[in-house]
Amino acid sequence: MEYFKAEIYRNLRNKGYLVFIFIMTTIVTMITLYIKLISPFQKTQINSGEVYFILFNFFMMGIFIAFPIITSAYSGKSIYIKQQIISNNISNKKVVLSDSLTLSIINSIMFVLINIITIMIVYFIFGNNPDFTDKDSFTILKFIYVQSIMLFAILSLTIQADCIQKTLNNKVLANGLFVFIGYILPIMIFQLRFFSNIIMKISRILPMGQIVYGFRGETSVLEFIVVISLNIIIPIILCVLRLNCEEY
Repeated sequence: MEYFKAEIYRNLRNKGYLVFIFIMTTIVTMITLYIKLISPFQKTQINSGEVYFILFNFFMMGIFIAFPIITSAYSGKSIYIKQQIISNNISNKKVVLSDSLTLSIINSIMFVLINIITIMIVYFIFGNNPDFTDKDSFTILKFIYVQSIMLFAILSLTIQADCIQKTLNNKVLANGLFVFIGYILPIMIFQLRFFSNIIMKISRILPMGQIVYGFRGETSVLEFIVVISLNIIIPIILCVLRLNCEEY
């Protein structure tokens, strides 16, 4: 518990997270202002519902993968902290579990703050007139719903990224492998899913797949919970086993 509290404190003091939040909210603001600027030149006025849909796609274009990369990059331990872990006989299981929980908390805080600010920006610039008439328009509640699905996918990907970092001990290689596994490979699978039922089923067990199927309303609560849980539990088990093997 002391290790967990120390990691929470260490991460909350990291100004890099505030910079990331500032950059993300600035980008969202610029996108929203640009849409407002071009709206008068469209055949029909762009409403807030369409803006939420555009911003959701902005996150889906790969921005959501930045959250795990940023937090896992800051999860590295200094030599002093590693010495403290060894001297206090903290097991690999406790370290991995504690770090997973810490990074999940940090990512949840950042993601929720960014989305709250996003809703405030859209409301301030466009008001609340979604005119929910087609799939390309969101109400605020639907935006919150799909972003909530994305949050849980981000948390599972965060744990995967951290476990890869701990396993490889090479940030560049670990980030490259994570981007391939968490983003590039799922995109490839989604492009091929219509050609094979097996590939279609594989696409459903991926965090990115649950975001897409959740957005379309093609997944159940049970399936979502099972998939996200497996994408959290399996990396943790493999990481702990790997770290334990390195000690022998």
